[in-house]
Amino acid sequence: MLSALICSYYCSIIALAAPKRVFFPPDRGRICPGGRQLQGKEGHKMKKLIAILAAAALLLTFAACAAKPADPTPAADPTPAADPAPAADPTPAADPTPAIGLPNPITEYGSLEEINELLILKLAHPPVMGVTDESYKIIDAGETQIAEYDFKVAGVEYCFRGSPSYDADISGYYTAEGPAFSGMPTEETEFVEDGDAKLARWATIDGQYTLLSLNASDAFEDVAKELRGLTAPWMNDTELAYYYECLEGQYYDEFSQRAHMKAEALGADGVRLTVHWSGSAFEYYEWVMTGRLYEDGLLSYSDCVKTLYKTDENGNTSSEVESEGGEGFFTPTEDGKLLWNGAEDDYCRECIFFKPDEDLAAYYAALEGEYYDEYSQRAHMKAEALGDEGVRLTVNWAGSVSEDYEWVMTCRLGDDGLLSYDDCVKTLYKTDQSGNTTSEVKSEGGKGFFTPTEDGKLLWDGAEEDYCRECIFFIPPEA
Repeated sequence: MLSALICSYYCSIIALAAPKRVFFPPDRGRICPGGRQLQGKEGHKMKKLIAILAAAALLLTFAACAAKPADPTPAADPTPAADPAPAADPTPAADPTPAIGLPNPITEYGSLEEINELLILKLAHPPVMGVTDESYKIIDAGETQIAEYDFKVAGVEYCFRGSPSYDADISGYYTAEGPAFSGMPTEETEFVEDGDAKLARWATIDGQYTLLSLNASDAFEDVAKELRGLTAPWMNDTELAYYYECLEGQYYDEFSQRAHMKAEALGADGVRLTVHWSGSAFEYYEWVMTGRLYEDGLLSYSDCVKTLYKTDENGNTSSEVESEGGEGFFTPTEDGKLLWNGAEDDYCRECIFFKPDEDLAAYYAALEGEYYDEYSQRAHMKAEALGDEGVRLTVNWAGSVSEDYEWVMTCRLGDDGLLSYDDCVKTLYKTDQSGNTTSEVKSEGGKGFFTPTEDGKLLWDGAEEDYCRECIFFIPPEA
């Protein structure tokens, strides 16, 4: 009988000690220029600690349950029976339902400052009197980590959470009986209600935040707005200028492989984005706009000017402004790219701009294709990406019906923005009247460069041969 009581006692303690909140959100990481995944510092240690404690609790339970029945002689002794308090206490046995699912590791902390520092967030105390029952913790949900600050105001319980990830659902609130609340707003400032429960969500440059109350009062929305204001003190001019400076550079579109973009910082006033899209060898579109970062994490603009440039057969260029005052936005991604999913033109919404100095393999891949020379109209070039090692360019120039020159070289992007090479092999191919072809290597180890242009062309102005320096290679538009 005693062994059964001990077994029941330890099992009840384990059930009560189990964490009451379970959270399994997806996550794609924190979004910031040059993106990086922000993780807390205690996750792995906590997982090991919980595993050890769980194992120890099980061993104690098995030891108690496996004990031999007590000798009936001591059972007649009234002294042990006079103190049955631990076994007779009905409180642990009153909650036989264990926590649902496998709980995520939770680490308790002593202050709000600690959890904010670990996850680089701005959780704040509510600016009201009478705040009680405060607790601070970090929930480790795999790739996503969540800071949680629980408190009460006038008897109303609040659960205030923050996460560096914008995309994770951090609303799930679980108890031993199951989910007490789960559901995210469709708009970042929208409130969600479910019976007496209310939840608010908003995003800042640091990540996202939610405020949940299962027994919400009429003051819930006011508390949420106050906390939103405290967590989102917008960046000062120095911080904004640095952000825009981080965005500067030359970008290329991995979707169309025909568009590219230049970003120029304008101090704290924004970043000028100039997009070029090559329509053909003789025309291209240009969009110029000023992007500014707002609290929703988007680079929005309202001054876009779209211009069409055309070049005639004599090399004269004309321009025509097609629209002004265009509105839209770019979405910065976790890996440093800029998605133009807020473009007014449908075909631009698929553009994914990236910096080649951050992803050389993607840059070289974007160069792949069959090019033609608009200058001589007798040369063509094939570009083959070599991972992040460069791009192999093979130029063929038809000297006559019976002979053809070929240049093969490996180009790499330099800090000067040029595609340079130092391994060029020039070969002359000849075909006789019988159709037999012979080859003769004319030179090896040739040096030079190609210049990428704003409209997606490659100028061979760094060629060793004079007649090649006028070559302007372009990829013809799809039929």
